[in-house]
Amino acid sequence: MPWAGNDLSWDRSAILLKVPAESGVYAIWRHTTCIYVGATYDLQRRLLEHFNGSDACVIREQPTSFGFELSAGIRRVERQSSLIQELSPICVCR
Repeated sequence: MPWAGNDLSWDRSAILLKVPAESGVYAIWRHTTCIYVGATYDLQRRLLEHFNGSDACVIREQPTSFGFELSAGIRRVERQSSLIQELSPICVCR
């Protein structure tokens, strides 16, 4: 299934206003290049961690946008795996 995440500007206010504290997958982009694909039980918290510099690779690649899809449990992990194959992110999941 192709990436269906939204396209939001990479800034703190977008994360706080538009991202729920719910389970899902997310992708961080620099224009049309996928930087990172992750999965978490709390999208808002995890994206704020990235924004605040928790991953040197993500920061080095200078993100411009991000998106997310809500997904829970085993489906979240499966979706992350399929998105990594589909989007070929520059930074590897840790």
